[in-house]
Amino acid sequence: MIMKKKQYTIPLFFSSFLIVVSVFVCSAQGASASSYLSINSGSPRTVGRAVSLSITPPARATEMKISNSASFRGAQWEKVKTQKDWVLSYGRGVKRVYVKFKYENNTLSPIYSDLVQLAIPRSMSVSFTINGTATTTVQREVTLDISHSTGVEEMSITNEPPPKTGIDFVPVQQEVTWFVSPGRGDKTVYITFKDANNSTRMVEKDIFYDKALHAVEEGSVIKGSGSRVYYVGYSGKIHPFLDPTTFHSYFSFSEVQYVSDVVLDGYHVGKPMCVRPGTWLIKFRGSSAVYAVEDGCYIRKIRSEAEAYVLYGRQWPKRVMTISSRNKSLYKERIYPLLPKAIDWDRDGIDKETERRYGSSDFRSDSDNDRLSDYEEIRYWFTDPVEKDTDGDGIYDGNEIILGRLPNGSGNITQIPQHTYYYPRGVVMYRWWDDKYIYQKGNDRYYYRVARSSRDKRFSAIDLDKKFLIRPPFEMPFVPQKKKYIQERTDGLGLPLVKRNNRFELL
Repeated sequence: MIMKKKQYTIPLFFSSFLIVVSVFVCSAQGASASSYLSINSGSPRTVGRAVSLSITPPARATEMKISNSASFRGAQWEKVKTQKDWVLSYGRGVKRVYVKFKYENNTLSPIYSDLVQLAIPRSMSVSFTINGTATTTVQREVTLDISHSTGVEEMSITNEPPPKTGIDFVPVQQEVTWFVSPGRGDKTVYITFKDANNSTRMVEKDIFYDKALHAVEEGSVIKGSGSRVYYVGYSGKIHPFLDPTTFHSYFSFSEVQYVSDVVLDGYHVGKPMCVRPGTWLIKFRGSSAVYAVEDGCYIRKIRSEAEAYVLYGRQWPKRVMTISSRNKSLYKERIYPLLPKAIDWDRDGIDKETERRYGSSDFRSDSDNDRLSDYEEIRYWFTDPVEKDTDGDGIYDGNEIILGRLPNGSGNITQIPQHTYYYPRGVVMYRWWDDKYIYQKGNDRYYYRVARSSRDKRFSAIDLDKKFLIRPPFEMPFVPQKKKYIQERTDGLGLPLVKRNNRFELL
């Protein structure tokens, strides 16, 4: 009995000990992992793939790599952060996020992780209505009210059946203003939804567009007995051109349709038209400042004559048109970078402390008057903002750039330094140094192919006078969108544009 008791007691003791140690080790590992990474502040579940990561880097960690896979395939090293927005992998169920760190001596940490339950339905429930319960609309502009179940993330709206692949999705919304296709008759709107399971579902709804038989076609330019010319917008409003410069950035007088004042009075008058992006440079009467016009009636100040030359070439002065100062209220200025006026009085992007260090003026954007702004001298060319001729060769710094020469040393300019100058949105340029395509910079800041030459039908489709086509004097590096073309005019007649559902739509 005694021997049996001893044989039984010893294994039980060690078994209990191992269990305790095992629990302690597992707990320690869990605490170690959670102390470095936490998803949504430790919440056990989420109803969407977008989460927030709280990160506590170990001592002397300089970089980190985060992934939804323990293999870290495709993950890139980045500087350590304490917070990071993250998107979980597709599919309901338990999701794990992994992190590892690199120390200042280039050694690597173990892999840490945290998990969360992605609680979404197996299938989606989606629907929408057009103008509530209406069956007819007298305007192309309609309102889409959208309902969806938990886990639906994105949608794509079209007036034609969507393609099987290559759909451009945007974040799902509850209400969207949309324009049905032109022409009287039955109209169908298609919405393709995508959920966190990476599943898609298309829903379609119909409405009858009861366009008035006498109505002028949207996109037309019309004129009554008065002198004012109007653009017929896609929301049923007409938009006046306040000056010839604005009108000729879109149309010629041969395109104007004459209508009776009775027809004209049947429209509501919308916001005035702004100069088409990518065409004229403008300045306002009484001021020497020159601006490029961008989407949504925004204007961007050209910093100097040197910048104008870099962007538009030697013929840039011929692009400058003067318009009434009364029209300046139509435009909103984009300032890059935007600093508080208290620390950047002249709004040139250089704070007063930096100006003081260089000896330049916070009341003049070009302190030495060498046709190159203080911002360009300090940030782009590393020249002296208070010395007209930095390299002492007898030619002012700005003039050297216009002549194609380096302003800070000997030699010619062959390529514009990266991360310096960039084109305003809407411009169309010939990329002569690389693939020899014509590109347009879109409202989304990406560059899209247009055509091989200004004689191609593709170029004609964007309806731009070839005199506005830019041939840059220097190579201007940019990354174009692969296999994506602009196939029609996309600047949005009827400016100012309205940004709805992550896209720019016509008024």
